[in-house]
Amino acid sequence: MLTADKSSDHGESELTPIFGKGQPALFLGVADFLETSNVPFPFGTIDLFQLSQHKRHIIYPGMIQSLVWVVLVRTEILHEIAQSPWALRVADENDVLLGKISFGGLVKKCPDELQNQAGIQQSIVPVFENSEFTLFHFKFDGAVNHPGRYTIYFEYKENVATIGFVHFEYTKAPSFTSDQIKAIESDPNSFRIIRFDLSCKLCPTLLKVYSGLNRSPDLEKEGCVWQTELASEFSCECGETRYSLEYLKDSLHGMLLQDFGQRLSGLGYVRQYGHSQVKQIVADFTQLLDRERLEQPVQEFIEKHPILLSRFHAKRLFVKPTIVGRFNADFALVDSQNQLLLIELEKPSLKLFKKGGHPSQELMHAYGQVTDWLHQYLQYSGAILEALGLKAEEVVSARGAVIAGRSRTVTHEILRRHLSSPPYQNIEFMTCDDLGVSLLEISKKWRSFQ
Repeated sequence: MLTADKSSDHGESELTPIFGKGQPALFLGVADFLETSNVPFPFGTIDLFQLSQHKRHIIYPGMIQSLVWVVLVRTEILHEIAQSPWALRVADENDVLLGKISFGGLVKKCPDELQNQAGIQQSIVPVFENSEFTLFHFKFDGAVNHPGRYTIYFEYKENVATIGFVHFEYTKAPSFTSDQIKAIESDPNSFRIIRFDLSCKLCPTLLKVYSGLNRSPDLEKEGCVWQTELASEFSCECGETRYSLEYLKDSLHGMLLQDFGQRLSGLGYVRQYGHSQVKQIVADFTQLLDRERLEQPVQEFIEKHPILLSRFHAKRLFVKPTIVGRFNADFALVDSQNQLLLIELEKPSLKLFKKGGHPSQELMHAYGQVTDWLHQYLQYSGAILEALGLKAEEVVSARGAVIAGRSRTVTHEILRRHLSSPPYQNIEFMTCDDLGVSLLEISKKWRSFQ
């Protein structure tokens, strides 16, 4: 539930003699997740992934329930206050409470009023208990309402000490280009709709916002508001909860590119494809290959269903791009490793190999076409990237691919020999059927993972 509650009105007071022994604690940062081994430290390991005091969100309110907050507390301090409650509190620059969690010595206390205030995460694990410092890690439910600097306080009785800061930053998501949309459509795990619900704890006010590659009349009938048509502010009926909507208005579509291992509170999504849809696309593609001998119908089908290129993990996907004004590749893409891939598509009826298993003249011609493109890239990489709307830092290298013929025309031994000793090391080969087979495998793995 997303709300903006005021924290208690108390600032930092003078430190007691206990605090006078030194800084009571140190905030290390916020990690994407934490992993411990089965063996306790120091014999076992503690892995903190992406620990930082700066975290970026492309929308606000920004979800934080998966983040792990990490604090080192002086063990000497803990021993001296072992019988008294102490707390860690996080608040923004206006002292609006983000979350607060209380402990009794080394044992966590979690009273109902704190549960209601901050949705406190249940699992808190102190470690290093016999060393000079004790490490605590914990989670807060809910969201960060706005970007800015947030202060972490150590509280004991009437005393408050600042132990660190975390900066939540905002990065505006740019509008999608046509090649980015094609790349999203080529990913069987991608989203086509993102929905974000905002509400108040104290009244029934609910705002449902959505974005996607296309607008959804069905969602709008349910009362969902398209991202760009939002007002500037959300204000509930009782007046207790307010958010700026400018971040959602400008950047909600960027969440289509995010990967969520679990459903986040307030956020819902609709995937681009179900496994049954994938199976139908592959079945239709196979039928097309069975009846068509020419390249053009295959090209058009892949353009309509770019998911068939999922094996390449495209971040940008271009259809019929021009190479220095002289050549047109059938497809080009930038993959997840920032490699530019130039693809030559040939007809499914193309003869692949001679009787002895050597590549046919037609197949070698296809390889030669891709070799010419790669040679042009070496000479004019700047011009080619500029024509594609890419920056030099977005591409680390270029390679090629040839897609041609049918798998059933090739024996396993000939194909194995060709793939183990390809004519060009930087040009990948696959049959037209391989596109459908690899897509089904990717979809199956994702379905089993879910």
